[in-house]
Amino acid sequence: IKSHSRKTTIKRVKHRFNSWGLIHFLSLTIDNASSNDVGIQYLKKRLMAWNNLVMKGDDVHMCCCAYILNLIEKYRFKENIDAIIRICIIVKYVRSSPSRLSKFKACVEQHNIEFKGLVSLDVETR
Repeated sequence: IKSHSRKTTIKRVKHRFNSWGLIHFLSLTIDNASSNDVGIQYLKKRLMAWNNLVMKGDDVHMCCCAYILNLIEKYRFKENIDAIIRICIIVKYVRSSPSRLSKFKACVEQHNIEFKGLVSLDVETR
């Protein structure tokens, strides 16, 4: 998309809907950026004018599932943050040295733990 203006975006969305053969919509899942709020409201008005919304578009704007799960996860992890921080420190310690990583792998084998990966840290997307 050359321009992110509302008019250009709506044209592109309408074109995509038509090219995919989409006629009626219950919801649209988009990123939770605040800039999308205005766009989704405008798109909702347009879809209502085209008579393309199911249930009058009451639930047309659905936040990205990954974003919502991330919020839930962060809320739940707050209760165990001390343990999580300690685990992160241990993971960094093990990964910081080839000999430590080798010892970790030996422990995994010794205790017959079936795991093919390595210790890793979470990577936040936001």
